Amino acid sequence: MKQSASKKIRFAVITLLVLCIVFVLAYQANAPSLVPSGSDREVSLENSWTVSRDGAVEENRSLPISVFSDGPGRISMSRAISAQRPENSALCIFFYTAPFTVSFQGQQIYEYGLKAAADGYQSVGSGFHIIELPDGAGELRITAEFTGGAPGAILSEATVIPGADFIRQFLFTRLFTIIAVLILFAVFLYTLVSGGSRIGKTAGGTQALAFLAITAAVWLLARSGLLQLFTNNLILLNGIDFLSFYLLPVFALRFVQRRLLLPDKRLPGCLTANLLFIIGACILHMLRIVDFTQTLFVFHLLLFVDIVCVVLSVFRAGSKHIPYMNALRAGVVILAGGGVLELVTYYLVSFQFLRFSFLECAFLAFTLCMLYVWNSESKEIREQLVQQSKFRKMAYHDKLTGLSNRAAYEREAEKLVQPGSAPCYIFMIDLNGLKMINDREGHGTGDQFIINSAEVLKKAVGSSGKLFRFGGDEFVVLLPGGDMEAAALYKKLLPYIVPNSGTVTPSFAVGYAVFDSGEGESLDAVLRRADKRMYACKSKLHANKEI
Repeated sequence: MKQSASKKIRFAVITLLVLCIVFVLAYQANAPSLVPSGSDREVSLENSWTVSRDGAVEENRSLPISVFSDGPGRISMSRAISAQRPENSALCIFFYTAPFTVSFQGQQIYEYGLKAAADGYQSVGSGFHIIELPDGAGELRITAEFTGGAPGAILSEATVIPGADFIRQFLFTRLFTIIAVLILFAVFLYTLVSGGSRIGKTAGGTQALAFLAITAAVWLLARSGLLQLFTNNLILLNGIDFLSFYLLPVFALRFVQRRLLLPDKRLPGCLTANLLFIIGACILHMLRIVDFTQTLFVFHLLLFVDIVCVVLSVFRAGSKHIPYMNALRAGVVILAGGGVLELVTYYLVSFQFLRFSFLECAFLAFTLCMLYVWNSESKEIREQLVQQSKFRKMAYHDKLTGLSNRAAYEREAEKLVQPGSAPCYIFMIDLNGLKMINDREGHGTGDQFIINSAEVLKKAVGSSGKLFRFGGDEFVVLLPGGDMEAAALYKKLLPYIVPNSGTVTPSFAVGYAVFDSGEGESLDAVLRRADKRMYACKSKLHANKEI
């Protein structure tokens, strides 16, 4: 059954991933617009661009336009704009990496990143820009400055559209990312809220899973540009983008490592290498020596090594002693596939997939798989603990009366004999006439007599002491306190210290003694003293009437 269930899980996860990839690819290939294309509220600037660099001119280029930097220089992208534009419209562009300026009819109307580049930043961040355009027709020119080692420039989208319409389109075209972020954030909250009660093997992966989910959510927000809705500091967003991306393998490796529970040297080695890389990249970035963008190639090499090591570790580990191994392997395969596709599209397909990352689907599916592993294993452990609790209750409780039994008394007695423990009265209580009732009425009636007597004793003792069924017809009460507490309890029991009338009405003999660990007398000696007094009480009752 477990094997069949695991196959269904793998099939469901892989099917979901494939459907997500197909959906997103189709969605990105022809993303729907909230504003109909060609309407009077939008002017697309996708085609008819002229690109010039170092005297070389290329005409009729279409977006996206990407140019790599091979040293200091300048590139310009120009296009004619008609005077007929939507009312309250602006130039809305997505520009990546290099500092740039925007001019209209030879007059500069916007600049971004020049000051940051002059301050030593290698990359000034990527995102969208909403730029107010002067009225009338004219030539729009975007000029990128390759200074300070900027890796290149990309103009991926350009539209003349009212700013509010642009934001609506921006959100709508990133609907998948928004849903993924909400799911990951929900996983983060669920892991935190329920993680406090996790124990055993699942507790080790709680923090790693929580950090994996929230880091993936932050990365998707930064990479997709959604964080720019909250701040327009693209340098800050660029740092959040890269740091969250660099941290993702760390938490993924940590979670897998904790789940394998094996002395695998590959995963700790990968973790150490990734942490050293992140520390080094941060130091170089803060010193303005090497930018995050320029360390991306090294990270991609590390990412590839991480993928290989995780796959080897997961598939070489035996599945007999590792619960939910098939779900763990399915998640790793999905993550590995998404990582490889991400690297291929980045280096071979260039910037055609700027708005889409295979890792978006892969990390979402991987995190959900890990959530399933973590939650299912934790549920299994909780069920085991419930069973252990039942067995523990059976070991320390009397089934007939529901009271604690003699084993529970002995466990409690260990606390009483500790030095410095408070004095305690011990009451020995023996039922009168149980054998007579068993012989005359049967053991069923005798059991009812025991139950009735236990109920009376529970009400009498209440919360002031602890009541134990010591044997067949014997009960013990441990009563903390002094003479007043003992006298109050004895007064409650007094109406039942009578000979048995031959019915199931509770009746018993009582003896008591005080135990003080500081007096030097053993607890067993005090218990025997209370037992003798109980038998003296029984003898006295016997003298009055046959019991």
